[in-house]
Amino acid sequence: MDTSIASQSRLLDLSDKFNGKIPVRIFFLDNSSKLFLIDETIELKDIIFMILSKYCIKDIESIIPYFTIAISNNGTNIDKILGMNDRIIHTVTSFKSDNTKLVFMIKLFSSINRGIEIENNVANRINKSKDVISIEYYLENAETTDSNLLYLQYIQAVYHVITGHTPTTAEQALLLGSYHFLYKFGEYNEETHHSGFLGNRILEYIPSKHLKSRSIDSWELSLLEKVKQLYGTKTIEINGIQRLYMNTIYSLDTFGMTYFKCTQCCTRSLPDTIVIAINISGISFYDKARKLLKVVYMEELISWGFIGEEKFYFVSNLCSKDFGCDSFECLTTNSGKSIAELLTDYAIILMKEKGLFEINDRNNSNNNNSNNSNNDKLLPKSQQGNNMTPQKLQAIIKLQAIYRGYALRRDWINEDAAILIQSMFRGYRARVKVIAMIEELLASGEFEIDN
Repeated sequence: MDTSIASQSRLLDLSDKFNGKIPVRIFFLDNSSKLFLIDETIELKDIIFMILSKYCIKDIESIIPYFTIAISNNGTNIDKILGMNDRIIHTVTSFKSDNTKLVFMIKLFSSINRGIEIENNVANRINKSKDVISIEYYLENAETTDSNLLYLQYIQAVYHVITGHTPTTAEQALLLGSYHFLYKFGEYNEETHHSGFLGNRILEYIPSKHLKSRSIDSWELSLLEKVKQLYGTKTIEINGIQRLYMNTIYSLDTFGMTYFKCTQCCTRSLPDTIVIAINISGISFYDKARKLLKVVYMEELISWGFIGEEKFYFVSNLCSKDFGCDSFECLTTNSGKSIAELLTDYAIILMKEKGLFEINDRNNSNNNNSNNSNNDKLLPKSQQGNNMTPQKLQAIIKLQAIYRGYALRRDWINEDAAILIQSMFRGYRARVKVIAMIEELLASGEFEIDN
């Protein structure tokens, strides 16, 4: 990221010039940045609203939870995700280095914030269930609903591909690199775009992991050949390139996954060192080479939680079948709390999206679901009367139960710790009293020990 601009510590000194408000610089994953004037009342959700407003995003209120701002201590790695109620001024005034930055990014990935139509709308147009249409058909026929939201997805996708966060094959990397090349330059010019044109800037198009396999010159020639093969000298519309790039990303099984390194000792069917990935579907397990080992889907999870940052645990209804052990699994990691909270965030948006999808289905269907009227009282008022099918109602109730369980367990961990300490002290105090009573009885001769 650009380090030539004023650091946040220097910006703090300018508060007198803005009637006590502090200019805060937010960085974006395309290496751009924007300044915002804020006061002590501004929380994370407020500044996310400001950012999305600047980008002219549609329906901002409903998608604020999908975004976040992260702290990067070195300007490259993401070190901490802020909470929605965190005060921004308190955050920036605690920075210990001029290199520390606030980075705006997408936290939760779902069909709601892709910038294109959701699957239900595409399926409804052809009078089919979304479950029977392929991902290829969906992406080819879904209309772009918010080009600015699609752009935010695009810059994060490029960042994730180049940094290796999103795993790609060499062929996928070459295709995505060619799209990004055309996005940058708008066209292919054989006279200009030849060997040596990019040089070391090839790093902006091909992940470094792949560049190690052969020379930079060889990769540049392959990239330019791919660009020429796809488009020749045709000028490409910017929005069209973004959509082609994102269609490729959306079709990946790894889309939207956040990865965490862990160790485990619960089952012999998994290696001791694993990588888990969290997304809207649930938890995926990989070995160190990123080979998929298994998936525990959200609807198969019974509960989850954390013990400090060192432990993440979950209970599923698959363990007895898959592992031959009980349903409790505990993983050692340095991100226990972060994993549990991310999984909870996904469970919450799943609940909300179920409500959104039901309203959409009601407007596109003539089905009579009057039998569900007795179940309305189980739902929030905002979701009552949405003509729920029994299956979808049960899904929502299950997700609500998962979140309530997580919230209770989070409180219980602190309470159980206090109870354990109290019970240990009471036991100690009781033992001291009993020992004193025995000593008194022995001293008085009322109690003798039989040798």
